[in-house]
Parts: sequence; structure tokens; C-alpha cells
Amino acid sequence: MNLPLLLLIYGVYTAIFFSDLKHRIIPNWCNIALATIALLSLVGMSFELSVLFIVFALFWVITFLAIAQISKKIVGRVSIGGGDIKMIGPLAVIHGPLNISIVVCVSCVLGFAWIAQSTIVTKSAIRDARVPFGSCLSLVSGTMLTFELSKTISENWSIFAVQAIIPSP
Repeated sequence: MNLPLLLLIYGVYTAIFFSDLKHRIIPNWCNIALATIALLSLVGMSFELSVLFIVFALFWVITFLAIAQISKKIVGRVSIGGGDIKMIGPLAVIHGPLNISIVVCVSCVLGFAWIAQSTIVTKSAIRDARVPFGSCLSLVSGTMLTFELSKTISENWSIFAVQAIIPSP
């Protein structure tokens, strides 16, 4: 991923983080920006790989939608909002099938930590806790992109270093 696109993603993640934290809503322009970035990230891929990424994105959207509907039946309120559901599709395309699973799992752990912290501080019931899951997703997703970028830089640097030490014939 090139640097301007990465900076745009970080800007959108920052907007999502603070908007979801303060207002408990992910603006539509953020989801549209993420969807545009996701489509741009598909441009250089083969057709088969693009289809795979889109299928996994649909899988995650359907999974989040199912969780929202099941929680509405069990708890009486929706646990995952529409913004989170719309956000997971582009994130799945940006990160790919394996990395989005890591992002979702770590975001869930972060959400559980948020619930534990908020119930201890406010001394309220766990059932009343509200988790800004979009903030968790954007924080973990941005961190994951940073580590992917640093991994790419370190791999390229190590290749460069090896070529500088051992010149090819």
C-alpha cells in the first residue's frame, strides 16, 4: 500500500475512533471512504484473489449482521450498530482473510477489556455497558496496518542489506 493511501486510511480511522467514542456513531462518509480505499486496494490484485477478498468481506458483514440480530433477540437491544456492520466489509478487503480475523479477535478482547473497565469504574451491571466497537476496530486495524508496513519495510531493508553485503554475480 502506498503512503498517501495509508495516510488517508489513518485519517479515516482517527475520525472513526473519536466519533464512535464520543457520539457512538460511525459517520457514513467514513464508511464510504473505507469502501473506496478497499476498492482501490483491489486494483492491483488478480481476479481470483479479488473475488476471495470480497467473499470474505461478505462473510464478515453477514456474521456481524447475524450477531446484531441474535443479540437483539436475546438482550433486547442491538449490540453491534449499523456503522460497525458497514465498516467490517471494507476492513476485510483492506486486511485480507487472515488478518481481518486477527483484527476482529483482538477488537473483541479490547471490547471485553472496555466492558470490564467501565463496569469497575461506574459500578454498573455488565449488561448496561456500552462498547464503542468501531473505535476498537479502528484502533486495532490501524495498529495492524502499522505492523504490516513495518514488516514490509524490515523485509525490504533486510533484502537490501543482504544484497549490499553479498553482491549478486
